Amino acid sequence: MNIIFDFLDYNTLYERCVMASIAHAVMVGEYDLLSAGQSWDGSNYNFQNMEGIRGVISFAENEYICTIQNNNNMYNAYIGQHVSEILNGAEASIINLANEEALQYMLIDHNGKTVPFISAAFWGSGGVNYSVQSEEQVIKISEDTIMPFLYNENDAKMYWKDYYEMTEE
Repeated sequence: MNIIFDFLDYNTLYERCVMASIAHAVMVGEYDLLSAGQSWDGSNYNFQNMEGIRGVISFAENEYICTIQNNNNMYNAYIGQHVSEILNGAEASIINLANEEALQYMLIDHNGKTVPFISAAFWGSGGVNYSVQSEEQVIKISEDTIMPFLYNENDAKMYWKDYYEMTEE
């Protein structure tokens, strides 16, 4: 298990999700086709790039888990065991949060069964972020979709302004 994103804490990640949600809500009024790009469902923040990448960040008290599904790298023979390998070493409370919340958004139909499939995950607990994958792997698997949530506040604002081509209006 690796310690990753040592600059990121629970509050910062939550604030980046809220910031993204506000930018998204403002711009959906202009571009309604973007409406499925982001959403909140209770304490679960869902995001997708409309090109095969989707993720969810499930928040609980002082801990979270982010799961990412890259539909461009699904390996049929590997789907059944992949989730447990990616979450290997996570505390019981993180596994519980994943099973009860995050993985419910990562379900696919595989050989007639509905099963969760994730390509990457990282989680935070006690102010430290963990993953069995490296930072580089998580970013690459997410095809950079996770990046705006890792930026500092000013860079995140600039990212969403550019992404949505926001004007002063």
